Amino acid sequence: MSELHKLIVVAAFDWGNDGQFVQSFGPAEQKTEESAIELAEALDRKHQCVVAWCRQVDPQSGQDGPLTILFQTKDETALPVTTDLQRSRAA
Repeated sequence: MSELHKLIVVAAFDWGNDGQFVQSFGPAEQKTEESAIELAEALDRKHQCVVAWCRQVDPQSGQDGPLTILFQTKDETALPVTTDLQRSRAA
């Protein structure tokens, strides 16, 4: 049985010239949920869309647990497609 790892990530987006969201920060892996929320709140003052999320991952099997949103931009309509975020992995 493999050991689960909690992946905690923050990413920020801004509008590009073509009217589509462009990733402007991250995805950046964080050590704790608290640090992810603090970073997301700071980025929210500078970017049009910010999201912090976490999930349990099993590195051996590659299976991911459900996505939990820790912080998101106040205007939820500004968030990029959720499936794009789910596919993102911290480098």
